[in-house]
Amino acid sequence: MELQDFDYHLPSELIAQKPSTKRSNSKLVYKLNENYQSTPFLKLPDLLQKNSNIVFNKTKVIKARIQTKLTTGSPIEFFLLRPKNQTFDEALNTQKSTFWYCLIGNKKKLKNTRKLVLSNTALECIISIESFEENLVKIEWNTEQSFLELLQVIGNIPLPPYINRLTESTDLERYQTVFGEKFGSVAAPTASLHFDKKLLENIKRSFATSYVNLHVGLGTFKPVSTEKVRDHHMHEESFDLKTSDLENLINNKNIVAIGTTVLRLLESLYWIGLKKNKENFHLQQYENESIEDKGGGLEKLLNYCLKKNIKEIEGKTSLYILPGYDFRIAKQLITNFHMPKSSLLFLVDAFTKGQWRRQYQYAIDNKLRFYSYGDANLFNLAC
Repeated sequence: MELQDFDYHLPSELIAQKPSTKRSNSKLVYKLNENYQSTPFLKLPDLLQKNSNIVFNKTKVIKARIQTKLTTGSPIEFFLLRPKNQTFDEALNTQKSTFWYCLIGNKKKLKNTRKLVLSNTALECIISIESFEENLVKIEWNTEQSFLELLQVIGNIPLPPYINRLTESTDLERYQTVFGEKFGSVAAPTASLHFDKKLLENIKRSFATSYVNLHVGLGTFKPVSTEKVRDHHMHEESFDLKTSDLENLINNKNIVAIGTTVLRLLESLYWIGLKKNKENFHLQQYENESIEDKGGGLEKLLNYCLKKNIKEIEGKTSLYILPGYDFRIAKQLITNFHMPKSSLLFLVDAFTKGQWRRQYQYAIDNKLRFYSYGDANLFNLAC
């Protein structure tokens, strides 16, 4: 597979720069018989089977962009990716100091600078470069705030690079889901942004629902740069879910994944359940290819948790899903439009067996809105 096989032309004016006026008024594209159609997203319940189990990602976006200036006036940005030697919960609740891996914007200007000080009347925050090679920084502050509380003061919402504007006050609400619980993502689970409280209540009255938590990493909007798609390195992402939700997934198997993050996590759980060593709930890139598939991955994972009296599963996954992959769990997928040459588009290609191309072309021809603040797709698992 070549990278160019997953390219498409998108007119720049179709990249949504702002959210729709109301969450559920965005468009949902789907295929009926052999025809493509679009409808307001709030009509989603009419398109689902009555016995569907709707699975949501309850992660929340942190203010991961810390922007400052050198004394020379040169702008510097630290884009937080993941904490060092801590879980997200531990790092966000820590006080006084924490270590994070990050992207450093305008890094070349920092050659002679190891420390930067951010301060106002009540707060002093020092960012020290611990390793230029690893992009590792130490962040220290002089108040009793947790790091999450500190980010509310010094950080900005990490809108993706294709949104060509400064963050606005409305982004604080609209780049979060209405049901999110756990902070830790550096990008929103965008398929979930279409659900307002009224639609969510309607869903809960009519369908089974389950919740998982996968903290969305940089890979969500980082394009693949290797010509051979198998050579791409997947970023590791942290996840957790209650064993009661795992049981719900097993008992209600007509699963609708809300977003590629949910879809990838469900498949990861399946393979972790089949591993001989499940202790760290960790799945490496391509590790699934060496695991014997005897079926019943979720059931085996649940049995292990019940035996060990584990109430909540916490782990990490680097699962990389490429065309040709056979999905084990979800039957339908709700997802936004994804960037060309991205790992998320590879996943969608595998789920639809290439049928996404015609659906995307319909959306382009009808001038629908693309990417994070854009419209959504309903895909059925292709046989």
